[in-house]
Amino acid sequence: MHFQALGAEQSGLYSKLMLDYLSEKQDLSPFISFWPNDAGYEQQLQVRAKNAPDRQNLVACLRKQYQNTEMGEAVSANLELLLEENSFTLTTGQQIHIFLGPMYVYWKIVSTIALAQRLKRLHPNKNFVPVFWMATEDHDFAEVNHVELFNREFVWDTKSEFSGPVGRLELAGLPELTEEVAELFSRQEGWKKFETLFKEAYSQEENFAQATRRLVHAFFKEYGLVIIDPDDAQLKKDFLPIIREELVAESSKDAVQEVSENLGKSYGLQVHPRAINLFYTGQKGRERLENKDGTIQTIGGEVLGQVEDIDSWLVSKVADISANVVLRPVFQEVILPNLAYIGGPGELAYWMQLKGVFDHFSVPYPILENRKSVFIIGSKVQGVLDKMNLKIEDLFMDEDQLRVKALERSNDGLISLKEDLKELHQLKDRIIGKAASIQASHAKPLAETFNQSDKIIKKIDKEIFTLQEAGLEKSLEKVLKMKALIKEKGFTQERNQYMIQYLLQLDSNQIIKKLSAGYKNLGPVALLFD
Repeated sequence: MHFQALGAEQSGLYSKLMLDYLSEKQDLSPFISFWPNDAGYEQQLQVRAKNAPDRQNLVACLRKQYQNTEMGEAVSANLELLLEENSFTLTTGQQIHIFLGPMYVYWKIVSTIALAQRLKRLHPNKNFVPVFWMATEDHDFAEVNHVELFNREFVWDTKSEFSGPVGRLELAGLPELTEEVAELFSRQEGWKKFETLFKEAYSQEENFAQATRRLVHAFFKEYGLVIIDPDDAQLKKDFLPIIREELVAESSKDAVQEVSENLGKSYGLQVHPRAINLFYTGQKGRERLENKDGTIQTIGGEVLGQVEDIDSWLVSKVADISANVVLRPVFQEVILPNLAYIGGPGELAYWMQLKGVFDHFSVPYPILENRKSVFIIGSKVQGVLDKMNLKIEDLFMDEDQLRVKALERSNDGLISLKEDLKELHQLKDRIIGKAASIQASHAKPLAETFNQSDKIIKKIDKEIFTLQEAGLEKSLEKVLKMKALIKEKGFTQERNQYMIQYLLQLDSNQIIKKLSAGYKNLGPVALLFD
């Protein structure tokens, strides 16, 4: 198993904004805290040391969340470390998916663990705790209720009208779906332990959040990954002042718009803030909050209370108030001693729009660290590409472009009459010129003869190319299958393939070790040859 780096620009996966960010273009300095380099982390450590969260409350909440989980030594030790002033977190997050979600969730987590290990080597007198933030309060169930495995779609049907936070969902229907999915892998040696893990998680836990914690913990506990569920009233107490100001003054919208106006002069924007960037989970599910003539209510009409009396009712409602995309990152940074957020290119792009919100609320803004985009490739791929005289980066081309390039570069040496036709055209011009110089009437019949020959030769050239293409079809088919492993139908491997497909293949110990050792040199995109 080895990694091979691939340039961000070569991959075609990154927007102009992210390419500029990865190259540390100084025009982006106003939209970040510090660059994700060694000097940047030195500065971020100093800032965070002066802005500590309520560590006692954080650890108390985490212990409560883990109370029915056998933590293991590494996680238990990291919870203790979080009480110390020289301990900091590195955080990634994601909506919780059935069966652990797409492969990019895996790469987010292992990137975070690897970065924590690297920083520990650089700063041995400090502690770095990797954190996975489960986005349990998101209510877009349709995004997380399905997987497509081997051209079959499996959908979790809850038989429920529930439209609240997905983490609160009961698990009805998941045990049955697990049986269906398990059939796909039943003949694979070593699968049984994973099947048992999924079955127990989806039948023994109380809700989707707890089941997801159990699964993620099972795979990453030995690396000390701390899993946090933000749907926790005790954690939200530390976020209460910001919730209050948002409901009273609607502060975040202007802060986002001011930064977005400047960022939008050169780049596309993703976040479009509301007047109030909070939700409430009530009788009709999770709904956006609004201020209607001094009354805070959901857009469905459920009243929380009057703005003028906010201090009399807010504390009792805070458990069911949650942040949207604008304030969720702020909530995270309020409660964690966090140095960096590790996310995909789309996430980091919208985080840059939020710098003004952090500044307004005087919350330290984290370093934005691009997660590793890794594509798993079979060990025989290089040999096939060498035979076709192709490079690894060619697999990131569009299929039609790749097909043409593969044929042009094939070691089989395709025969073409195109160069011969060029010579024929030059000969045609000389012959007609000489004949016409003596008698002009000879030019027309000669031109007609050459044109007829030209048509015949072009037709034969096309037939020759088709015959040769058919002979190369097997090699081409292999190359296109390799490409489909990386990108198919507009979606990359890390999005259209799922973690569950690779459980028997992934050696997380080796992957994290290699990522940690070569974190910076590897770059944002890499191929993993198994």
